[in-house]
Parts: sequence; C-alpha cells; structure tokens
Amino acid sequence: MYHTVGGYGAPVFGLHLYIWVLLIFFVSILIIALLLLDGKRLKATREEHFISAQGLKGFIKTLFGLLFFLTLANFFTTLLIFGIGPCPDDPVSYQLLKSKWL
Repeated sequence: MYHTVGGYGAPVFGLHLYIWVLLIFFVSILIIALLLLDGKRLKATREEHFISAQGLKGFIKTLFGLLFFLTLANFFTTLLIFGIGPCPDDPVSYQLLKSKWL
C-alpha cells in the first residue's frame, strides 16, 4: 500500500504523476529545441512534401479522430467529476451524478 500525499495518488516508479508530467514537459522542450537546431537536414522540395503527405492522409485522419475522441472523453469525465460549480480540493465522487438536477 502506497502513502498518498494530499489526494495526489500513489507514486508511479517512485514519483508522483505531477513530477512525471514536469519531466515529460522538459524532455519534450529539449527534443523540440534539438530538432529546431537541426533544420538544415529537414529541408525537402515541394514535390517530396506532396508525395509524403499523400501517403499519410489515412494515418492523419485516424490520429485526428483519436485526438478528438480523447478530448471529448476528457471533457465529459471532467464534467462528471467536478460538475458545473467550483472544483473540490480532493474529489472522491462524481459531483454531477450527485446533483439533483441530473
């Protein structure tokens, strides 16, 4: 059994989720900065861009659909947990499901 700190949940591999998010954020910024520094290798002609984009249309639509679904799912679960009013400090139940107007 893990010790939780103020409702932040159990640690994952020894670190809480907010620390993992911070680490992923900084690593992402570092990777993007390195990619921007190496821009000369990424240049291509218009024809090469057009050909590579044609092959990715289905993949891009699938990724967009997945992103759209996850965004809607996140919206509705957040709405169920917090309801319309102010967010509780430590949510332990679905606020919207407990309300009388639903």
